[in-house]
Amino acid sequence: TCQICNQENVYLHADHIKPFADFPELRLEISNGRALCVPCHYYITFKRGMKIGKLWGHLKSVTA
Repeated sequence: TCQICNQENVYLHADHIKPFADFPELRLEISNGRALCVPCHYYITFKRGMKIGKLWGHLKSVTA
């Protein structure tokens, strides 16, 4: 289940809550991680919505 939109039964990405680039010491901390669906992870990363058909992260796309 995506921790932002609560969508179930979708491909999930592991996301660092505090960015790895800024907090390298938290890279392997379970408490600094969350599961996000591809569109939510894209939005968190790039601060914009993912277009339909866009491929990102292990070639997963948004279909609707």
